Parts: sequence; structure tokens; C-alpha cells
Amino acid sequence: MACIRFAPAVLALAVMLSACSDTPGGAVVEVLSEAVAPDRTPPVSRAEAMALPYASALGTLGGRRPAFVVLHSTQGGRQIWLSADRVAIATEQGRVVALAGLAGTITETRFRDGQPPKPLAGGEHLRLVDIAPNLWGLTIACANREDGEETIRILGEPAPTLRAVETCRTETAERFTERFWIGAEDGLIRRAEQWIGPGLRRLTFELVKPPTSW
Repeated sequence: MACIRFAPAVLALAVMLSACSDTPGGAVVEVLSEAVAPDRTPPVSRAEAMALPYASALGTLGGRRPAFVVLHSTQGGRQIWLSADRVAIATEQGRVVALAGLAGTITETRFRDGQPPKPLAGGEHLRLVDIAPNLWGLTIACANREDGEETIRILGEPAPTLRAVETCRTETAERFTERFWIGAEDGLIRRAEQWIGPGLRRLTFELVKPPTSW
């Protein structure tokens, strides 16, 4: 596997976490567990989320309680989202591409074509991921396809979407499936259900209030 340096955006995630708290990096796993406790009640109402002057989203690990995150900054085409529990998530065009401080999760994603593939475009793509603490350049091959229409609800608000399914295989022969729900009107990824590391539950990222620009 290639030995590749971590991108500045990922290092910035770690810096943000350390600046926000004296919580050690290894303890962030406990913080995330608290942020997504078994109660699945949304942490905010839609009215509360829309009243804030920030773009916002929900992050859910497996079947646990969603964590509410707000947009902290945009760096080189990536959005950095932070929660009150000091969890940091990086997305690119709606895809989760990195998390900060969580052992065993992706800390960087690089796409062969330089840009994230559009889930509805069909075809195949390759990406390289780094996984904390010491796995760099893991190759993942994926193929995506359309999967029909579905109206989903995010904090109670209905959103007509087109579904896409992405089947993937790592160079270590692990297989997994990712799912995306793309807004029928605006083309934004409204919900993404993604693999974040070997043996871990899927992370669901739901866009509540989109950024004014990507």
C-alpha cells in the first residue's frame, strides 16, 4: 500500500478538535458514543435547525441517536462539520470523506479522477482511503447504479429523491454497499449511508439545511 501524507484538510480537523477541547484523541470514540446514544429522538426540531444562521446536518452511527452538526468551514471544496460533542466530519459534494480522531475510521479519501463520482452517473470508480491509526492508501473499487425513486423525511420534512446504490470491494476483499438519496429538484445528496472503516456500522449523513454554496 502506498505511504501517502495526510491532506491539510484532515490535519485541520484534528486541530479543530484539539482546539475545542482537552479531550484526548483516543477518547473521541467515547464522545461519539455519547453523541449518538441509543435514544433515536432527533436532537433538534426542524424549526430550530432552520432558525440557525448555519448550514446543518445529522450524522447517525448505525441505529443510534442522530448527532446534530453545523458547517464550520469550507476548505478546498470540502465542508467541515462540527457537533456540540466535538465530532468532526468532512464531506465533499455530499459524500463523507473523512472523520477526525476516531480510531478505525477513514481520515482521508482521494478519488482517482480527482472529484467524487456522481452516484447517478453509473459506471465504476476507484478511491484510496487512509484509516486511523496506520493504514494508508487502501484501494476501494466501486460501481454505482440508479435504484428508483423515494420520498424521504429529514426532521419531518418530505424530500423527493432518486436513490443510487454503490457496491464496493476493498483490496483486502471486504465488500460493502453504500446508498445515496439525491434531491429530485436540486441534485444535492440529501442522505448518504456510507462505510467508514472495516467492521464498523454505517454512518448516515443527512443534509438538513444546505450550504449557500458548495
